[in-house]
Amino acid sequence: MVDNQQQAQSVVNEQKPQLGLGEQDSLDVKNQTADEQGNAYYQLEQTYKGLPVYGARAVLEIEKGQAVLISGSWQTGLELEVEAKHEALEAVTLGLRKEMSDEQVLRIALKPESLLMIYMTNRGAHLAWRVVVQYQEPVHAPEIMIVDAQTPEVLFRQPAMLH
Repeated sequence: MVDNQQQAQSVVNEQKPQLGLGEQDSLDVKNQTADEQGNAYYQLEQTYKGLPVYGARAVLEIEKGQAVLISGSWQTGLELEVEAKHEALEAVTLGLRKEMSDEQVLRIALKPESLLMIYMTNRGAHLAWRVVVQYQEPVHAPEIMIVDAQTPEVLFRQPAMLH
């Protein structure tokens, strides 16, 4: 019988081998919703060695107190070092030097919400920083960037949506 987050987490942990998750992986229960029929839906987020895996989310569905399905998207077979060679600002600065002058690079600032995570590309898993870059000159909109914490390569970037 599953009727709280702790029990839901136990069900998920028991299913790790069948889901292809290793010893260092976890699908963590983050919150729960329910429908009119009393079915519960526990939202799960994957971590690897304690770091979030970007975009890896799933749902545990409970009907009449019984776990019936875990569906979603998660990564299997992860194996990488999770100690960053470069701190967030250093990684961004080195990554941007390939496309900007040193003077422009020196005028960037990061918003405080930098996050170290696992980010997947077609080349595999990367230890990466998710940062919001604020350009001081030339002035333009902030960008969200994902930068490899080992090789300081910019893996992804897009304009940040302002609240």
